[in-house]
Amino acid sequence: NLKKLKLKGASKKYVNLLTHNLKELVSPFGRRITDRSIKLTPREIEICNMIKDGLTSKDISNLLNISYQTIDQHRKHIRSKLKISNKNINLTSYLQRL
Repeated sequence: NLKKLKLKGASKKYVNLLTHNLKELVSPFGRRITDRSIKLTPREIEICNMIKDGLTSKDISNLLNISYQTIDQHRKHIRSKLKISNKNINLTSYLQRL
């Protein structure tokens, strides 16, 4: 329960992000990005939501407490699964149009 996280002193920014991501999963974007044919992992879906919302790789790495290089690898995998690798397409713009 997200209210319990708030009571336990979890970062307000992180709790807000979780709340937002849960709402996004039931949105049209959430349904498209979780389509089984794309085969994104739960972490990749989480990162897609953050990228779509305009967060930088540095912001994402700080929020998720993982390295910048790991985010870079996730971005490469996401681009590959969305079939936009080696194309001159901005990932943020692409996700915002989904």
